[in-house]
Amino acid sequence: MESLEYDRKQTRRNADRLLRGYRQTARMAGDEFVPKLTATLTLEPVSHTAPAARQ
Repeated sequence: MESLEYDRKQTRRNADRLLRGYRQTARMAGDEFVPKLTATLTLEPVSHTAPAARQ
């Protein structure tokens, strides 16, 4: 596997520009931009393979 080289600053600028454009476009479309802070808060661990056991 070969090592990929990249310019970290330029990559960051490109990502910032892309995200800024997305937010502007979403506002024009009427979508309110609200950053998602947490997915959900639960007292039981999430199980993707079996239903949660309730006692």
